Amino acid sequence: MFHCRDHALACFIRLCSAKCYVGGAISKSSDGYRGRFGWLLEPLGLDFINDNFQESKTGLSWEGTINSIPINVKVECPPQDCVYEAWQDPVGRCHHHI
Repeated sequence: MFHCRDHALACFIRLCSAKCYVGGAISKSSDGYRGRFGWLLEPLGLDFINDNFQESKTGLSWEGTINSIPINVKVECPPQDCVYEAWQDPVGRCHHHI
């Protein structure tokens, strides 16, 4: 049973969200761009491949529970004609990269 104070904190955690624009995690090479997301995924114990992130034409997303806390991770990428599918070239992804 929650005490009033604990319940308020639990509700806050479930309702809290953050939207970030990340600098320094994107690199450019001759054949395109690469985003590194280990800094976000590793502390949560997640990876794009093994945790079955949902693929779309605008990025990747995952919903689940970590340490009894509901978590929703959404990585928005530039829209394209195909999904950000694992191991595809030129717009694929691997464990921590897009």
